[in-house]
Amino acid sequence: MLEHVAEHVTVDDVAAAARMSTRGLQSAFQRIHGTTPMSYLRNVRLLMARQQLETGEPRSVADVARSVGITHMGRFSGAYREEFGELPAETLRAARR
Repeated sequence: MLEHVAEHVTVDDVAAAARMSTRGLQSAFQRIHGTTPMSYLRNVRLLMARQQLETGEPRSVADVARSVGITHMGRFSGAYREEFGELPAETLRAARR
């Protein structure tokens, strides 16, 4: 999953790569990580986006989102705020100061 984080990845893709059934993959993820495969991937993407934003180097939040495989800016901003307590633009602005 991490090698393909910026690509469109489905749970079926991950299951096929792991040579498991979708249900088996979901069960294993829940048991090991306490979450679903897609929630895990979403969290990884959010963390990667935060790391990039904190450098203060990206030209825009949208560029960062696309680089980690996020295509819906509204959902990204909402999920980012829920996870980190601030909007992505606020993180970038603070890093640039």
